Amino acid sequence: MKNLKAHTLIIGLSLLPSVASAFCMQSPGHDFASSVDGTMNWLVCLHNEQGDSLSDHAQLLKAQVEAIDRLRFTLNSNAEIANRQATSVQDLEYKQRAALAVLDLLAGQIETISAEKDALQLRVDSLERRLTELGG
Repeated sequence: MKNLKAHTLIIGLSLLPSVASAFCMQSPGHDFASSVDGTMNWLVCLHNEQGDSLSDHAQLLKAQVEAIDRLRFTLNSNAEIANRQATSVQDLEYKQRAALAVLDLLAGQIETISAEKDALQLRVDSLERRLTELGG
């Protein structure tokens, strides 16, 4: 049993990174038991730091997910605004086309009325000449 623990400890130590964290210090032991105790304390410290680091990374990821969600919401809101504005632009373009059609119609009516006025003016001028010839 003692050999199994020693082999497990040796395998565990061989898998650790060669450079320890700045916060975890491995204290040398005077004998085998204090060396094992110091190594175990160092391993627990590294484990705790790794847990803290993972927790910090998880919080950063959560903050990034929240930021992405906010950006997605803003993007969707902007897309809705853009769609409403596009609809408004389409409505305005339709109204503009309708107004231009009315203006074209009115221009045609003005030309017709102007031609009728010119024809009436010619008739009035003709009648005035006849009156002048008859009266004068």
